[in-house]
Amino acid sequence: MPHPAETAAFSHLRAKRHLARHNVGVAHNPVSNMKLASGAAPVLSLRANGVAVSLGTDGEKENNNLDMFDEMKCASLLAKVSTLDAAALDAWSVCRMATIEGARALKLDRQIGSIEVGNRPTLSPHAPIRRE
Repeated sequence: MPHPAETAAFSHLRAKRHLARHNVGVAHNPVSNMKLASGAAPVLSLRANGVAVSLGTDGEKENNNLDMFDEMKCASLLAKVSTLDAAALDAWSVCRMATIEGARALKLDRQIGSIEVGNRPTLSPHAPIRRE
């Protein structure tokens, strides 16, 4: 596990270059941010500045749901509405945040987060979720 100071969770970040320079990963918890009205993290700007941005669900009380697929969808939609750009944070970018960028944010990208020889298997099959 990384040192606690090596990862950060914020909605309002201004020192993006500083974070990238010091290899600080950022956890983006979009549903929690929306529920708590804490704003939208500047995900596009962070990523453009080289900051590794992962996705998370935060906790049950802040989210009511621990579904990473839902979090991926909400991350994309929140980026679109907060930047007024329908092309912002496409599905491939969100998928990278949920896999290799998440691993990079935790300094584990040489072990997990991608399908490569030598990496731990991180795939799991999922059945469609039926909501009634």
